[in-house]
Amino acid sequence: MVSGGVICPGSCNNTYRRRRAWYEADVAAYARTLETRADTDPVPEAPRPPDIQPWTGDPVWCGKCTAMIRSELAELDDLAALIGAIPPLARPGQDGSGKVTGTRTAVSPSARLDDLEDLNAWLRSWEAVARDEGDPKPRRGMLARESTTLTAWLYHHYDQLITHPDAGKDFGEEVRRWHRDMATGRRPGR
Repeated sequence: MVSGGVICPGSCNNTYRRRRAWYEADVAAYARTLETRADTDPVPEAPRPPDIQPWTGDPVWCGKCTAMIRSELAELDDLAALIGAIPPLARPGQDGSGKVTGTRTAVSPSARLDDLEDLNAWLRSWEAVARDEGDPKPRRGMLARESTTLTAWLYHHYDQLITHPDAGKDFGEEVRRWHRDMATGRRPGR
């Protein structure tokens, strides 16, 4: 906590967090030096705290990170469409999703489609949070893909989720993780 608010959990504070970690390591080393120094040794100079101030959240994320997360949420639908457009492999298992040693059955022949289903389940779970419902709504989507419908709904309720004192940090971090994993071709959430 910083006077005036909470520290934004976003990448805007990476330098601040790194310098704080270095300072805390220096303080620990200084304490060890004081414990082991002889009475005749000079007292070393204590480390100085970093002179950098963190960006504070409003109420959870700073304005820059809030805008970036909003943009990444909007792009999830496009990324899902791109992943869904990749044709399935000619033989199951070529994408690393074949039978795993020791398993009785093969896993899904298309890990990409599993990833899209995982994305939709994740989007449904955040819709349930925004609606203050216990269970996510069942699958849906006829003319539009389910991810399109859910992403649009969450985008419309974005401010409610990103500023929520209990859920805003998790929502923002998860949007960033899903976007990063889908944009780089990593298996989301793994």
